Order: sequence, then C-alpha cells, then structure tokens
Amino acid sequence: MNKDIYYISTQEELEIACAELSSCSILAIDTEFVREKTYWAKLCLIQISNGKKNYCIDPLLNSLDLTAVFSLMKKQDILKIFHASRQDLEIFYHLGNFIPSPVFDTQIAAQVLGYGESISYQNLVQGILEVKIQKEMRYTDWEKRPLLEKQMEYAANDVKYLFDIYPKIKELLEQENRLFWIEEEQKGQQDVSLYEVDSWKVWKKIKVHTHNVDALKRLKLLAFWREEQAKQRDVPRRSFLKDDLLLEWALFNPKTEKDFARLRNANASFYKNKDVQALLSFLENEIDSLSFKKDEFDAYLTGAKVKTKGQEEGEEALKFLLKIISEKQKVAPKILCSTKDLEALSFGKTEGLSCLKGWRFDIFGKQALLLLQGKIVFYFNPEKQEMEIKEV
Repeated sequence: MNKDIYYISTQEELEIACAELSSCSILAIDTEFVREKTYWAKLCLIQISNGKKNYCIDPLLNSLDLTAVFSLMKKQDILKIFHASRQDLEIFYHLGNFIPSPVFDTQIAAQVLGYGESISYQNLVQGILEVKIQKEMRYTDWEKRPLLEKQMEYAANDVKYLFDIYPKIKELLEQENRLFWIEEEQKGQQDVSLYEVDSWKVWKKIKVHTHNVDALKRLKLLAFWREEQAKQRDVPRRSFLKDDLLLEWALFNPKTEKDFARLRNANASFYKNKDVQALLSFLENEIDSLSFKKDEFDAYLTGAKVKTKGQEEGEEALKFLLKIISEKQKVAPKILCSTKDLEALSFGKTEGLSCLKGWRFDIFGKQALLLLQGKIVFYFNPEKQEMEIKEV
C-alpha cells in the first residue's frame, strides 16, 4: 500500500487521527457506501485527506464510534472539500443528525466554470490536474471485509486529488469573478429538507395517468404507507412494493385480501407476510380522516396542465436562449435555470423563480424576461459563426 495511505480500523487509531486532523484548516472528504438492499445508505468507508496523509476510516470492521469524525465535520474553522456532496452529506445527517459545514463542492464549482452539468470526479481530475485515475474499483463491494489494497488506493485517490483540485479550481473561480456564484448553492446544501423524505409527498414521484381524484387520494395513502414500512424495515421502497402495484391498487380499490390477490401485479411475499391486513386497516382508518388540499392533485391529473402550442414554442425559445447564454458564459445551463423554472416562465409565472434572483437574473433572467416581452431577438452571425442576442 502507498505510504501516504493510513488505514484506520480501531477506536484508538481513529481518535489519534482525528486529533491530528482537528488542527487543519482544509480537509478533503469522501465516503463509500452501499444502498442497493437497504432504505438508508450503509456507510462502509470514510476517506479524509489533509494533503499529506490520506486516511481510510473503516467503520464496519470493529463497529467504530464515529463521534470524533462527526466533531471534525462540525468544526466551523475547517473547510470540507467534497465532490458531488449530496449523498455524503445525507449520510452524515442520518448517522449524526447534523450537516457538515462549511462545505465546498467541486462539482458545483465545475458547473459555473463550464465543465458540464455533472462532471465526474475522474474527469475533473483529468481536466484540472491532467491525471488519469483508474476506474476498475468503482463498482466494488465496499461492504465486504477485509478490504483489498487496491480498494483502499482507489478510495484514497478520491480525496488525495480532491485536495489538490481545490486551490486550482478556486483560483479559476476568482479569475472569472464567480466565487460568489456558488455561495447560494453551498448554502442550499444546508437545507435539512434535502436529506429527509416526506412520506406524504412520495406519491408525486409516481407516474400517474388518471382523471380519478379518489384514486389519487388512495395512491397518496398507499405511497405513504409503503414509505413508512420501507423506513422501518430498512429496505428499498420499490423492492418492498413496486410503483405499478401501488397505482393498480389505487385505481381498482380492493377491499379484501381476495380482491388484492386477483390483481395482475399481486406480490406473493406481501401476502405471505400478512401485510395486506395491515394495509387494509390503514386505508380504512385514514381515507376519511385525512384532509386533502383542494388543488393538491391538479398538476397530476392527465390534461390538467396541457400546454398550448404557444407555450410550447415559448419554452423552446427560452431553452435556446439559455443554450446561447450558457455557451457564451461557459457555465452549465442547469445552474443558470432549471427545467421547472423554464416551464414556469413559459406559463407566465415569475414569482419565486431562482433564475430571476441574484447573479442568475443578471446573466439569464433579465434576458429571458426581455425575450418574453419581445424586446430581444437572437440570430446567427455568419461572420462570427455564432449566435448573437440583440435588443429591438
């Protein structure tokens, strides 16, 4: 194993390592986890680098108490560098009931520098440091012990190069005067709602094609019940009960176990475990008492949000404007304006849209409103061989 990699598997080793790291002002951090068979991600490895030593902390081998690691993650005088931090922060939130801060996410930084919507760590390392990282350990089983030397070298590289990327990508942001652009995104990562699942809202992720409001009410209840059961049993929601099964139940409204069994997508293990009885009881007790907002289902009813031809064309025009501006500014389109905001603009809605606030308004939002007012046009300039935007 490389001499700069330190494998931490005992409580004593962990305490010593964290004591040393606590005096650092910057740390690069990554995690390895598995979640294919569970509802909650199972933490298998924590990698931390101070630029000289790369620690691979194994929480599984001896069931380590991670309090010292959590203390590091909470220290406000230590900047934590992550790449694509969402799932890493989620793990710390669910294990320790806190969100690490302050955080710098190199993937977000790369977005405002024009490296693409969601550039991978490997590609960013190659683009910034001109170093090619081997990928053969990407899909390894991080839960299996003992860990292989190749696994730890791969894991250590995820923070070793991350530490080296930070000063270079920060310098690029400063040169473009865009360091403040990512501040809003970083603050957004501290929103607890990102890492909590509201079981009452899960039904909205299920593809629905029905005009039946009663079926949608049942679907909301069914999805809530499935989510709560999946959390309690720590199993993936869709492996417990698939979406199409919930939708079928919602549509046909079975009243007895025999009714459930007759449905096309009947789940044998579900009946074997007598979960049907519990579900029937839940539906019977909740369907009448649960309050529903009058317009709660409007956006999910087939035909309730049909776009006119003009709205579709308006949205396409906005998309093209976004493409032109993002290419000129060398910034990922997604960070300038979300698909949801583009659609809202095409419907004439402006309240609360991120693209109409702060630096996003200056770069894109102002132009978008002018386009909708017919005050700008875009055209192809044959001399420059590029699209141009012009006020009229």
